[in-house]
Amino acid sequence: MTGLELAVWGALGGVAVELLELQASLKRLRALPWGKPGYLTFPAALASFVTRIGLGVMTAVATGYNGQINGPLAAFGAGIAAPLLIEKIGQAVVLGTSSNEKNNSAMVQSPSDTDGRTPLLSKGAAGR
Repeated sequence: MTGLELAVWGALGGVAVELLELQASLKRLRALPWGKPGYLTFPAALASFVTRIGLGVMTAVATGYNGQINGPLAAFGAGIAAPLLIEKIGQAVVLGTSSNEKNNSAMVQSPSDTDGRTPLLSKGAAGR
C-alpha cells in the first residue's frame, strides 16, 4: 500500500470512532452534545475530532511503512486503535532502561518454588 492509501484508511478509522461516539451522545441526549453540561464545546469537539484523525493517519502510516500493515482493513484498524497503540508503545518505553535490563529485573523478582522453578511449571511436566 502507498503512504496515501495508508493515511486515508487510518483517517477513516479515526473518523469511525468519532462518529460512534457522536451517535452514542445523540442517543443519550436526543440532541447535539456540544456545549451541554459534561460535554465539549463545538470548537473543542472539532479539535478533538481533528486530533483523532491525525493520530489515525500517523499510526497507520508508521505501522504500514514498518511492514506491519498489508491491506486496507489493517490500516483502518490501526486508525481505530491509534490512541491505545500509542499509549501502549509509550508504556513499553522505559527511559534509561534497556529491554534486557527490564527482563532481567522481572526474572529476579518473579516468585519461584523451593527448587527454583516458577510456579507455572508443574513438577510433573518439568521433571520429564
